[in-house]
This record gives sequence, structure tokens and C-alpha cells, in this order.
Amino acid sequence: MEKKREVFFILVLVTVVVIIYQYTLKYDLIWDTQTFIKESFLLKNDVSPLSAFKYGYIYGQLGMQDQSFYYRPVVNLSFMLEKELWGLKNTSLRLTNLLIFILTIVFLFWFLKLQGEDERFPLVAIVLFSLSPLNMENIVWVVGRCDLFLMLWGVLTLLLFQMFMKKKRMIYMAGSVLFYALGIFSKETFVFFWPLLVIYQLVREKRFSLPYHMSTALITLFFFWIKNVILGIGNLHFVVATHVLGYVKTALSVFGYYMRILIFPFFFDNFSFVNKISTTIYTVLGILFFVIILLGIYISRKKPSSLFAIALTVVFLIPYVILAFTTLWPFRISSRYMMAASLGIIWLVSGYICRLRIKFQNIIVIALIILFGSTLISSMHRYRSERDFWEDALESHPSNSFVLLKMANVCSEESDDFTSLHYYSQALKNPLGKTTAIEISIGIARQAYYRSDYSKALAWLNRMQFKLQPYQQFQVIKLKAFMYMSQGKIDLAEKVLLDNFERYNQRREIYRILYDMLIGYEKWEKAKDLERLIKKRFPPPHEMNTSRMQKVFNQLSVNQKIDFYVKYKNYSGAIDLLNQQKRPGMDTDLLKNELYYRLGNSAYPQKWVEKVFRQYPGDFQIRNRIGFFYLRRMKRINEAFICFRESLKVNPDQPGIKKLSDYLYQQQAKLGGYVL
Repeated sequence: MEKKREVFFILVLVTVVVIIYQYTLKYDLIWDTQTFIKESFLLKNDVSPLSAFKYGYIYGQLGMQDQSFYYRPVVNLSFMLEKELWGLKNTSLRLTNLLIFILTIVFLFWFLKLQGEDERFPLVAIVLFSLSPLNMENIVWVVGRCDLFLMLWGVLTLLLFQMFMKKKRMIYMAGSVLFYALGIFSKETFVFFWPLLVIYQLVREKRFSLPYHMSTALITLFFFWIKNVILGIGNLHFVVATHVLGYVKTALSVFGYYMRILIFPFFFDNFSFVNKISTTIYTVLGILFFVIILLGIYISRKKPSSLFAIALTVVFLIPYVILAFTTLWPFRISSRYMMAASLGIIWLVSGYICRLRIKFQNIIVIALIILFGSTLISSMHRYRSERDFWEDALESHPSNSFVLLKMANVCSEESDDFTSLHYYSQALKNPLGKTTAIEISIGIARQAYYRSDYSKALAWLNRMQFKLQPYQQFQVIKLKAFMYMSQGKIDLAEKVLLDNFERYNQRREIYRILYDMLIGYEKWEKAKDLERLIKKRFPPPHEMNTSRMQKVFNQLSVNQKIDFYVKYKNYSGAIDLLNQQKRPGMDTDLLKNELYYRLGNSAYPQKWVEKVFRQYPGDFQIRNRIGFFYLRRMKRINEAFICFRESLKVNPDQPGIKKLSDYLYQQQAKLGGYVL
């Protein structure tokens, strides 16, 4: 009868969890999840499952052959399997994450039942853990799957180890070792389960099972050896403080910050920065919590369950305090790191709750359920879209250059170019890390490229003094290649791309850029050679057929050929055909002006505008039309403002144009010549 009640309880709890998280299933894929899913070599191509073990978690399997600190083949394998079973969709990706979390809940409940606590303890603990707001980010943020796997494999490792200690059967020991291996091949920080397993056995049995712990130690050594062989791991770099007290103060502040969100997880930022939390209040909290933990260890010295709960929190908290001193970009402090540590706090809290009278137990548990549930529901909106995520971050960190950079990138992707430039300029006014500075330079250069201001774009790219990361180098390569292609400098574009083929030899995109340029400039034979290379190097599907495209091109009308040239950035070819057409009219003139701008020749359209203004001195509508051309097509604020200003001189009675002109003037004042 008791088992039936427990099964019913778990079913109800799982149903509640699903109901709460169902709203997030259709949310957009945000930030690095987009890159991971769309750009992954392992997910874009038909490759063997063993390939998951041949590439790093980030650079390697994104086709960037450079150093990576992360090796998580089990996570890669899970995405590959999911792709084969039902495809990589927003809903299914998050549903899989939710399923992993639900399995963790089930096995954790089983493990907690074996701890010899009050019979209500596993019920209270599993409810609070299931609804903890600190778990939300790893469930909703798809790449948080590595942390979900860490919890699942960690719980199974502990569960089977507990059964091995109780029943002394080798099958349980082997199962625990297997799950330990799956855990460490899912996320590197799983290594901290090794000391936890030692502590767990020591506090419960006062002995040390050498064969078991040697097995897990050997697996750990093997993991880091193979990781180094495949990825060539370098050393992490640490931030150097001016004096020892600086290290101590920062460590205590970070410790205090994490402990605050562990004990009071009802209001917190998704991530934070060292300079923001290095405050007196967090330093004092750090000292206070440190003393409380030492006191808790002393009080619980004869209570194995509480000692292990404290160890669980401390062992998974201290490494992330140390992480705050590294130069890893961008987040060294994040709430999602606290998933495992939160279980230790919930364990302790649940143990104390269960010592109270039933009436008080129920009141406290119900109050916590309401607080946890409401925090979850009210916080989920930040994951709806990329914009929601970074707008929420901007509210917490309005002067942080990295957050301003990401907000600028979001606006750029949504073609909100002026707002994007505004955020870039704001970011430049705040302290910059070298990686953020590089990203801002690339972002402003990209905006200049959209305006066909190639000299400005190249100036921003050339001003970067730091060593670029592989993904940054790839962005620079693409931008330079597109600029050279647009200007008709196809030899330079080809050289930029060919010089980087080997480094990015698993990124089909770099081949496609060169292929598009070759067909756009009618280099058919070279395109055919490249097509053969692409089909040899990359698995199907292959949508290109150069011979057929050449036949189709030869049958196109002149207007269709102009569109073809524009599509593939052969603007000089489009201009030649347009000149042959000799089609009079404003539409043709504006198209020609755009093509000259795209070609990198701004002198021709500027002279044409001056000529039109002289030819039609009293026509404000022509000035407005040219102004909107500059604003909408060319994204050039300065030129658009001049046109609207001239229009208002001819006819001041244009309230809409006046409002738009004032807006552009304000934008000019905000951005200045530094960004524009």
C-alpha cells in the first residue's frame, strides 16, 4: 500500500512539473543553443555515433580546429540520437531535457528513501528539489543538458553505490562505476563526485572500498588523458589580484553570493560579474556562511546524512568560487552552476523541517511550494526569445559591456540597425575585456558592411590587437571575403577563403561562400572543380549542380541576370547590364545608386543626388524618396538626414518628416562619427 502511495505521489509531482514547464517548450532557441544546433558538424552531417567522441563540445565539432576546454561526448551523442529519432526542434529538445530531469527526480526519490531519515523526508526533499528555481535554466536552456546529465548520472552513481554498500553485490558496484563513467563523459565537473563518493562511504560506514574508488579514479584519469589527446588542452589563465587580500575578498564575495541564492532562490540574476558582487555585503555574507558551515559540520559530526549534505554543497560550490578567478569568457558566475549544490541545501532544510510538528511541517512546505512555483512561473518569460533574455540581463547589468554587446547583436539580427549601433556605442563607453572588445569591433564592422562602408569596416577589423578565438576569426574571414566579393576583388576574396580552408575544413559554409562567388562571377569551371571537392569531403545532401545552373543562367533574361548578379554580389556585372538597358526612371536610378554603393563607389550616387536636387529644386517628394532609400535600403543615417532636411527646407509643413528628421538627428548625436 505504501508503494502505491509513493508511486501516486511521484506521478502527481511529475505532472505538476510538466504543467509548469510546458509553457517553455515552444520558446526560441537562445544564444549558444542556436549556434550549437545549427552549426554543429555532428548534427549537420550524417556521421558515425563514434564521431561524438572525436570532437570537443564547442570548437572542434563546430568545424573550428583549435583549442577547446570542453569535452562532453555523451551530450553530443544525445543530440545526435535525438536528431535521428525525431529531429532537432525547439519542443523536442526541451522535452528531452525535461525527461532527463524527471528521471533524475524518480531516482533521487529512491536514493533519498535509503538515507534512514524520517519517512516524510524524501517526500519533502524531492518536492522542493523538483520545484527549485535554480533548476529552471538548465531545463529551458537546451545546452544546459550537460548539467542535467551530471545530476542524473550522479544520482544513479550514488544510488547504486548505496545498494552496493548495503548488499555487497558486484552488479551494483559495476553499475555505479558505469554511471560514473557516463557522468564524467557528460561534463568535466562530474569529477567532484569522486571525493563525494569517498566522503559518503566514510561517514556512513567508516571504511574505504579500495577496488571501487580505484576504478572511478582510473576512469577519471582516462577521461582527462583522452580529453588532452583529442583536444590538446592548455592551461586555464587566472586573474591576478594586486594583493592576497584581494583574492580573499573576492572569494568570500562570490561564496556569499552563491550561498545567498542557494538559501534564498526567489530572486537572482541568471548570471553576474565579479565586479558587481565584490561588495562589502557579499563579503560579510561570505564570512557568515563560512562560519555557519563550519558550525554545521561540528554539530552534524555524528549525523552522516547531514554531513554528506553539507559536503555535497561545499564540494560543488568551491570549484565555482575558484572559476570566478579565471579568464573564461563570458560567465564566471552563473546560477545554473548551483544545481548540484542546491540539493545539499534542500537536503538539510528538509531534514530540519521534518523534525517539526506535522502542522508546522505542512505550513512551511506549502509556503515554499507556493514561493518556488511562483518564482518559476514569473521567471520563465526571460527565455522566450533572444531579445527577452538579453533585455532581462540588461535590466540587471545596464552598464556591462558584454550585455550591451549581446543586446546590440540581437538588434542587428532583427535588422534594428540604429538601436544596434546605439548599444555598441554604449558598450564602448564602459570597461572592456579583450574578448568583448573584439566582438564589438566585429559587430560594428558588420554594421559598416551592411551600409557598404567598406573602409570603415576594414578599419574596425584591423584595429583588433588581441589574438582572436576561432569563431571570431571565422567571422572576420567571412566579412573580408564578402567585402572583397562586393567590390569585385575576387582574387583577394578567393585568397582569403583558400588560406583558411584547412583550418575550417569541416565547415561547409566556407566552401559555399567561395562556390557562390565563383558562380556569381561566372567562373564555371572553377565552380565545377569546387563542387566535386565539396561532394567528396561532405556527405549528402548536396543541392549544387553547376552544369545545370550554367545552362539556366544562359537562358535568363537581362533583368533576371541582373537579379542573379545582385544575389551573388557581382555588382559590377549588374551595373553593366543595367547600363545596357537604358531604362529611364527613379526606380532604375535608385537601383543603380545602390549597386554603386555595394561596389564600394559612393562618389557616383552622391553626384547623382546633387544633380537631382539641382534639377528639381522645389520637389520635396523626390528628396523624401531618396531619404527613405538611404534609410531603408542603405541604412545610412547621415545621408538620409541630409535628404529630409533639404525636403523640409522646400516644404516645412511635413510633421511626419519633421519627427523622423528629429529622430535621425538624435541618433547622430548618440552615435557620433566614432561608430557611424
